[in-house]
Amino acid sequence: MERSGRPCATNEEEDHLLTDAIVADPFQSAEIIREALSLTVSSETVRRRLSELGLQSFVAAQKPCLSDSQLQERVVFATAMKDWTK
Repeated sequence: MERSGRPCATNEEEDHLLTDAIVADPFQSAEIIREALSLTVSSETVRRRLSELGLQSFVAAQKPCLSDSQLQERVVFATAMKDWTK
């Protein structure tokens, strides 16, 4: 039975490549994945296809670097608390 609507811009092979790419590195953006796989679809289509496959990309948390004094304080604290259960 024919289905109505426009056909998908990607085929099953491209969908499989998208899945492999996002599983290998979940922190890649849709734009980077699209360029790496040389797909002729928009990055929005890549995002949509990943969403349909139940996958998503992630953004790494931006954590501030610890200063030298903070690192030293952590060492002092850890040393003082290493035997806290005894």
